[in-house]
Amino acid sequence: MGRFFYLQMVMAAPFLVVPAGMLAAPPAGSPSLTQVNDSVYRADGTVAKGTVLISWPAFTTPGGYAVAAGSLSVQLGRSGAFSASLAPNTGAQPALLYYKVIYQLGDDSVQPA
Repeated sequence: MGRFFYLQMVMAAPFLVVPAGMLAAPPAGSPSLTQVNDSVYRADGTVAKGTVLISWPAFTTPGGYAVAAGSLSVQLGRSGAFSASLAPNTGAQPALLYYKVIYQLGDDSVQPA
């Protein structure tokens, strides 16, 4: 019985080895980015003026792309217009990862979000 089991293992071994080309490797390049466009208003309904600071920790996108920790500063345009391109974080690793946003408004007020 022992020799029969050994023979089965020897016969199955070539099928258990994964060829190098089939190993999961992180994708090359960069992830497709999500475009965030909006307008920012103050609590009293007036158009906000200033800068939006966005920061994030290192993470891996659901598509397997590694994103280094970083930050982005976006100047609010006319009518409080805001536009930024960010890597998707829904389903990213580590889980429950969020972008941190701080509004630095023209009147020197700072508002975290």
